[in-house]
Amino acid sequence: MARKLTAFQHAVGEFWTQAGLRPEPSFPLHPVRLIVDNMCIKLSDKDDTDMLLEAEILQLSRDRKERNALLGAALKTNLGLLLDSRATIHLSRSDDRDLLTARAIHPYTVNATGKLIRAIEDIAALVDDVRRSAAAAGLSRPEAIVGPGQPRTVIFP
Repeated sequence: MARKLTAFQHAVGEFWTQAGLRPEPSFPLHPVRLIVDNMCIKLSDKDDTDMLLEAEILQLSRDRKERNALLGAALKTNLGLLLDSRATIHLSRSDDRDLLTARAIHPYTVNATGKLIRAIEDIAALVDDVRRSAAAAGLSRPEAIVGPGQPRTVIFP
């Protein structure tokens, strides 16, 4: 008897097929990590109705002035994204460090793979935009950028 897939497993399987990837023989029961343009995007099951997509953008400085400037820019960016993007910026804490994180929620619905791909693209674009803006404003050092440290991988040309 075939095992019934969870909504998360079904969505990930559809995504793999749509992206031209070969699905793993055993569907994941745990979060899936995608490497897109040197960013690690984590897909995880938020609940039985939604998938959570997350990517770390950069580590916040301990310098109060730099930190406040980055947080202010992040809030302005979030306002600009409200109408057009599935991704938003959040403040999170990991291993005794504060990070800016991009997040999106993807509902499990029938034939929603295109929307999942759009959410992944929105996360990748947001991470790239915030990193570039912070670097251009002199608010980010290379060591502040968090990521997998692997060569550039393009999933969506």
